[in-house]
Amino acid sequence: MTVARWVDWRELHQERMRQGEALLVQQAKVSLAYWLDRFPWEWYLTATFRDDVHLGQAYAAWGQFMAWLRGHGGRPSYFRCTEHQQRGTPHFHALLFDVDLAARRMAAVDWWWGHHGMARVLPYDSTRAATDYVSKYVLKEAQRTGDWALEVSRQHQETMRLVRLLPNRILGGGA
Repeated sequence: MTVARWVDWRELHQERMRQGEALLVQQAKVSLAYWLDRFPWEWYLTATFRDDVHLGQAYAAWGQFMAWLRGHGGRPSYFRCTEHQQRGTPHFHALLFDVDLAARRMAAVDWWWGHHGMARVLPYDSTRAATDYVSKYVLKEAQRTGDWALEVSRQHQETMRLVRLLPNRILGGGA
């Protein structure tokens, strides 16, 4: 004699939806990291604010930082994503290139400390999966803000045109 087992189809459906969502997020993370790996990154930066600031103030601070880099001979291009800390204050994760060697990494840390808070600026190392790390924060925040920015200097517009084709090819769309 077989015993019938009650199956809660709603729970089963919800679990399958969670599994599908997790798979899509993982695929998006891998695709974004693959796309980001096409740029000649030089620095990986994490910037935290000591004070509670709103998003507009955080963007203004980022603009000041870019102006500081330009003032030291750089033509910075970057991919930046915003993570919101538990206290609600934005926090940046970014990859940068064309920052110019005249702007030393520790000078950038000192500048951010003097103006906004803590910063960590490391030389970009492709073996340490920094692009994977940044893509994680883009997708982590996607449900909240989905906030990210890519700015490429004019001298790299051709690189940008080539890179723009990649997401469609990665995700299976038309070229």
